[in-house]
Order: sequence, then C-alpha cells, then structure tokens
Amino acid sequence: APHVSGQGFCQPPSTLPSRLAHALAGAADEEQFARQLNAFKDRETYLCDLDHVLTPGSDFLTLSRRLTALAEAVLGAAADFAWRGLCRRFGERRTVAGIPVRYSFLGLGKLGGAALGYASDIEILVVYSDSGTTDGPSPIANSEFFDRLVRELPRLVRAKREGIFHID
Repeated sequence: APHVSGQGFCQPPSTLPSRLAHALAGAADEEQFARQLNAFKDRETYLCDLDHVLTPGSDFLTLSRRLTALAEAVLGAAADFAWRGLCRRFGERRTVAGIPVRYSFLGLGKLGGAALGYASDIEILVVYSDSGTTDGPSPIANSEFFDRLVRELPRLVRAKREGIFHID
C-alpha cells in the first residue's frame, strides 16, 4: 500500500492535466464526457481523502491545495468542452467593431484562495471584454453566449451532494 511505503495515494498536482486528458480521451458526446470527467473527479477526490486520513502528519493545507488544483483542472476541462460546443453552434464572440472578445474565469471564495475543503462549493465569475455578438450562422449576444457557458458547467461537473464541487 502506498501509505505504508511512505508514498501517498495522490499523484502530484502537476500531473493532473495530462491524466485528465487521458481520462477524457474518446468521449464522443456530452453525456460520455460528463461521466468520464466526474469519474476522474470522484476518484481523485477519494485519493486525496485517503492521503489526508492515512498519511501521518497530513495537514489541511495540503488537502485544500490538492482539491483546489483538482477543481481548476476539472472546471477548465468542462469549460473548454462547453466552449467548443457553443462556438460550433454560434461562432466566435466579436465586439461591435469585429474584434475577438477576451474573457477570464475567476475563482471566488475558497477556490480563489486555494482553500477548498470537504464542504466548499465552487464560486466562479466570468468576465468578458465587450458587448457584441457571435459571428456564426445563428448569432447570439455575447452576454447570452457567456450565460450559456456558465450554465453548462453544473451540467458537466456534477456534485454528489451540496458542498464540494457544487458550482455556484
């Protein structure tokens, strides 16, 4: 067992992106993507929990940093998936002058402070640079595009109960 030999159950947070990409490989549709994403999330959360409980000297700071890194990776993958789907459907976001719209996802609360715990929900804010519309065959306002993007996240990242990984 890893904890007996001085190793943990969790792999380093730096390996999350590649391991997540591998876990999501072959997802053919939204439901399969969500199943694979949440299976990865739940397994990694469990391994973080095991490390926290079984590793002598384990502290809450280590657990919260691992959970925060996991949340960032999972949310990033979900946002990228939703983004690609919305772009296929509605096109790229443009300002009134035709310039591409820039945006940023911001973690608030415990996510933003890298302090996620067992009862932490995930609070995010999306900020974008300008009004305008998408440039696809069925254009929508940028505000609607980003609203749809944010609404997709809880459908893709599923919380088993209120608290950890519940997206606000």
